[in-house]
Amino acid sequence: YVMPEDFPKCVKNPQNSFVIITTKFWYGLEQMDIMSVITSAGINKFYVLPEDEKIEATGGFPGWLGYFRKNVEKLQCTYEMLYDQKSHDIMKEYLRCIVQRENYMLEHIDSRKKYFYGENNEELYSHLDDEVWLNCGANIGDSIFLYFLNNLKAKAVYAYEGDPEIYAKLKANMRYLPEKQQASVKLVNEFINSGSKFENIEEKITFLNADIEGYELELLMAMRDRIIQDRPVMAICVYHKMEDLVEIPQFISSIVSDYDFVLRKYESTMLHIRRNQELVLYMIPKERRTLNQSKCEL
Repeated sequence: YVMPEDFPKCVKNPQNSFVIITTKFWYGLEQMDIMSVITSAGINKFYVLPEDEKIEATGGFPGWLGYFRKNVEKLQCTYEMLYDQKSHDIMKEYLRCIVQRENYMLEHIDSRKKYFYGENNEELYSHLDDEVWLNCGANIGDSIFLYFLNNLKAKAVYAYEGDPEIYAKLKANMRYLPEKQQASVKLVNEFINSGSKFENIEEKITFLNADIEGYELELLMAMRDRIIQDRPVMAICVYHKMEDLVEIPQFISSIVSDYDFVLRKYESTMLHIRRNQELVLYMIPKERRTLNQSKCEL
């Protein structure tokens, strides 16, 4: 594998070179940038791997399939922990689409509701007017804007983004918020890992979300004492690593005993279909419970 910026110096014989492109993004400006690098190196023969072939080439779903087959009992434990029938249906379909290498067939929830609501504005947990939100993986601020567009309120939003370039865009975008909402947002340019301390947050954390490319469990481990102390609602992406569906609910259930576990699947913001994206595990303390149905008994 070669990063685009290193590509030109790797090309010794452009006329006899063939490039296979496996980038995550292949549209818009990203596509133009990569094509510019390839053509500037004098190469005119290339092939862009579609999603299914990319999975074959990188060992994506086959690796997940092997893990799932070896950990059926642990997955069953997660399944039994889920609060409602809809969560059970989502988990079964999520596993089926990976095992059978097919598309996810249940309805996806509008991506604008991710972290905040279920289908048709289903209230998954009670929202507070003085929410203190730890927004991990804030990106360019899209989830912050959607939070306020969903008419939700916050006393403070601590937005963590580690990538310096993305952080610069996040910071610039905050000017589009009304002044009152701008004042509530605290930006932090820091990558999150098992050593993160969050010592700058003095208030009780009431809401936590995370989409940090596979470091979600490390975040939760780093926040162990704060989770026990503050009892936040947690909305955690569990699709980056095959272990997430097992290890994340197991860890949380080992440190708090009265949380509900709810799964919801959202639309992908990508132009192509990603079968294993946008799966969010909500972990809700009993005092913030709002789902109407009683706990699903297996």
